[in-house]
Amino acid sequence: MDIPEIEGFGLSELGIKGLRQDPGNTRKNDSDVSMFKYASSAAHINGKPLVSSETFTWLTEHFRTSLSQCKPDLDLMFTCGINNVYFHGTTFSPKDDPWPGYKFYASIDMSPTNSIWHDAPYFFKYIERCQSFLQMGEPDNDFLVYLPIRDMLAQRTKSLIMQFSIHDMKKLAPDFIKSILSIDAAGFDCDYISDKYLLGTTFEGGLLKTAAGTIYKALIIPSHSGRITEAVKSHIESLKAQGATIIEGTDATQLAGAAAAEPLRLINGVRALRRKNPTGYHYFIANLSSEDVTKRVKLTVGMKDARWFDPMTGSIYSVDANDEGVLLNLRSGQSLILQTYDAPLSETRVGAPSV
Repeated sequence: MDIPEIEGFGLSELGIKGLRQDPGNTRKNDSDVSMFKYASSAAHINGKPLVSSETFTWLTEHFRTSLSQCKPDLDLMFTCGINNVYFHGTTFSPKDDPWPGYKFYASIDMSPTNSIWHDAPYFFKYIERCQSFLQMGEPDNDFLVYLPIRDMLAQRTKSLIMQFSIHDMKKLAPDFIKSILSIDAAGFDCDYISDKYLLGTTFEGGLLKTAAGTIYKALIIPSHSGRITEAVKSHIESLKAQGATIIEGTDATQLAGAAAAEPLRLINGVRALRRKNPTGYHYFIANLSSEDVTKRVKLTVGMKDARWFDPMTGSIYSVDANDEGVLLNLRSGQSLILQTYDAPLSETRVGAPSV
């Protein structure tokens, strides 16, 4: 698969200040962080540059959707590694067809016959600016997490097939979801890995490296992984014997012994994705809480210089940084991109990737 894909399904209840929830005309999002990461994990461990999403499925009733309702769920996807957004089910409709034209039952109405179309270009530009950063460089997640597929299958005693339905994952994989959300809450990021790709993972230079060359600090074996094959067990023991860090369970103290928690990810309601690039690192940061955030935060990566990029406006401005960290100012619902540099900048070097 060239471009792994996941989907959102419904409107997330994030409590962002001033955001209309529209009770009775929306449905709760069946996706969560653990679900979104199936596609980005598949891409990251295989060196695939793009991760897609079927976006805004059943977000609201067709003609009641606002662009402000779209942005937070989009930002949530961005923080989980999605970087190549597709709208779901935008139906072609002839211009001379009577209003409202052809519609698809499961999608929002992102078309010229809806009033939001007047402002949609500004939203598209926001997506374009975000994706220019999110497609730049390489993923920089801390951990590989073994996907205990056999344990999930063992729970399906009444069926010979297990579909990873977005609506049923809380029933199909409750323990795995709990493990992933625990890792996330502790301030770390991770990618899932299956038997096949774990068997191709090596230990080099103090790091785990997948066959595609993506590196990680350690491997987490969820505590509910009781059906690992002998071949995989043997390979894990071999990696451990070479010096690789293998963590059983998701105890925060053990995780902290292998990687540094990202303080940005520990701020209540703030989500952040870190990527590395040839001149440093960059973060996509979204405040998906009901409160504005003003806080000085240390980063886990060193830097000689940094700039803020505002994907909503295209503005670039300086970063207030000292020994206590970077000053973060994020309104409820706002998102920013922070780019760090390994060398001091001359102003001529400052700029977002071309879009």
